[in-house]
Amino acid sequence: MSKQALVSASTRPFALHRRSIDEAMAKKAVNPQKHHTGLETAIDRICPEWHDLSKRTKDMGSAAALLSLVLCAGIRAIALFQRLAA
Repeated sequence: MSKQALVSASTRPFALHRRSIDEAMAKKAVNPQKHHTGLETAIDRICPEWHDLSKRTKDMGSAAALLSLVLCAGIRAIALFQRLAA
């Protein structure tokens, strides 16, 4: 078996794993943003004037969306670190 074939065979599982990580992260990053947008739209529709609870709800939705993006970036960084360390 040639050296190139061995390298290709050893990196193939990582390519499949990386693709599944990318797909999962895309879904996890988009869903909280959709929920946040839905919350903001519903709150603006129900109560157009400023209210403290409306502000808190919007802030919590923003925090959830940010947290999901940070977690996705962390997972991606761990996967990259494992790939570079191997």
